[in-house]
Amino acid sequence: MIEIKTYINPTVKPIFNLQDATNKPTQYFIDIEDKSGMKSALQQLDLNYLNGAIIMEVHANSIMNFNHWDLVDQLWAYLINTVEELLKNNEGSTFFPEQPIKFKLKTIASNSILVTIDDGKETNQLVDKRAFLSKLLTSAERFYSLLNFYFSENVDYKSELNQINSLKLRLDELK
Repeated sequence: MIEIKTYINPTVKPIFNLQDATNKPTQYFIDIEDKSGMKSALQQLDLNYLNGAIIMEVHANSIMNFNHWDLVDQLWAYLINTVEELLKNNEGSTFFPEQPIKFKLKTIASNSILVTIDDGKETNQLVDKRAFLSKLLTSAERFYSLLNFYFSENVDYKSELNQINSLKLRLDELK
């Protein structure tokens, strides 16, 4: 089972201790799906510096967790570009926007890819290519759609959503 969720860090609770944020994520992060939590944080968010975390687990094995927080809207864009690079070249990678963390996707066989996160300690997970990329793109689409919903007067993520839809079509063409 593949789980990918996005969390936002309102600026009222800055992260100074990664261990504390990882152990007590609800004190630092709001699930993007939590409409009441997001509405209460609207005035506190700086949409130019939207901190958050993308939590990624495959069969209960963590790939990305709260330690990997960053500018989450930009990070999603970087991950989408990495998927596009993978579909073109069988390999793609990116660094996080403001942290020295590398995210990499590499085709191992026609139906599997290796997902790597390197934050000083490399974590690898072999995943089903179609299932993982589909979940990643659907999660990115949900994230940007919710941002458009919450902040419709202040943001416009149409280009990101168009890129995601284009990649979903290419994914459907994979054997």
